Amino acid sequence: RHTPADETSIIAIDITPMIRTAASKGFRLDSFDVIYAIAANPLDAHTVTLDRIEYADNVAVSVNNIAITGALATATQANPYVTNVAVDTPAFDNTANSKYVIEVTVDNAAASEYDFYGIMMRFTQTVA
Repeated sequence: RHTPADETSIIAIDITPMIRTAASKGFRLDSFDVIYAIAANPLDAHTVTLDRIEYADNVAVSVNNIAITGALATATQANPYVTNVAVDTPAFDNTANSKYVIEVTVDNAAASEYDFYGIMMRFTQTVA
């Protein structure tokens, strides 16, 4: 919960997929729902991004932006929002030492109230 104050918050959700070395195996993020509520006053801005982070020994961290489609609301409403965000080109992540990170940026106005309830992932998992 974010109580009234004119500031920006970033909520980062680390999603570590099940990795398989074969193509079309493991974890494929197809879309996700962002669940939140906005009360009292509208937000100044509200965005979401998806990145794949890759790590390797003695190599700079690689951050790859994954294209997504979906816009988060800024208006108030009586009950929570459930906003679906689609991954434009879902693909199985079979890259060793990698993960997805969803970042929700909330730009509150002076009197905005914001509740973040979580992320619900919609994914395909293939293990055989």
